[in-house]
Amino acid sequence: MNQELLDRYIAIERAIAELKGQPFRLFAVLGERDSPSGWEIVVSVDWENASKRDIIETIGNEMRKQFVRQDYVSFSRIRVLDPSSPTVATIARQCKVNREVAVMQSINIQGLIYDGYIIATSQRDLVVV
Repeated sequence: MNQELLDRYIAIERAIAELKGQPFRLFAVLGERDSPSGWEIVVSVDWENASKRDIIETIGNEMRKQFVRQDYVSFSRIRVLDPSSPTVATIARQCKVNREVAVMQSINIQGLIYDGYIIATSQRDLVVV
């Protein structure tokens, strides 16, 4: 991923966190290892009364503001993880990100291995399983 595209993903996360007034538990841009399917936005949030659809719509709306047409070519999907997910807890424990992006390799999410960028994590009230 080039720096310009990474910067647009960072801008998406920052704009939404500011809009909602609370940080993401997890905001990552990950690519499945050995798969050409593109980058996934993987998030976990505690927005009161927000469904997965609400979360995806909010991110999609901000993507439309930040992305240029060619960015969609390398984009695959938005995946929403439950804040109590052991995966979220593990990533947050391993990678405390405040305002710098962490490069991660070999992240296991539901049996698939990903490499990518952790843009935000929050351990606020984190339940570690």
